[in-house]
Amino acid sequence: MITYEIGNNEVPLFHLRYIQKALGLTRAGVNKRIDSGSIPPASFKDSNGYRLYSIEDIAMVEYVYKEVWATSSREEIPLWVKKLLYEAFAINKKCVLTEGQSSSIDAYLSLDNKYPSFSRYRFQLYLDSWRRMLLNNQSIPADLVNEDTEEYW
Repeated sequence: MITYEIGNNEVPLFHLRYIQKALGLTRAGVNKRIDSGSIPPASFKDSNGYRLYSIEDIAMVEYVYKEVWATSSREEIPLWVKKLLYEAFAINKKCVLTEGQSSSIDAYLSLDNKYPSFSRYRFQLYLDSWRRMLLNNQSIPADLVNEDTEEYW
């Protein structure tokens, strides 16, 4: 895990491979979704220009594609799913910039109200799971350990 100083907070940010792991896709598959707007671009980049994602971003992508809109990867991703993710990433970025992380699921209340299939309480489960795994080093998958650069991927 690499932490970055953002404002007055030390914030853990993660490379693209964590999004890959959350979705079970290859790097090319994730890049295709980013290029098509199905996954928002990363809100942060490291000094080498590599994309960095917050734990909130990783958890949100996994939650949306596994529960909110779970379907085959061959189907066209609806515009509302893309909008949901862009709005969620904006909330995530605001939380990271101001507090270092989301401190309350109430930050996602607007998504709850706007998107009937979104539940901030269900999202919280994904977020807690990723926090336990990445921040407490509990059962980190072997393919994510000891690789601190995106070049490897």
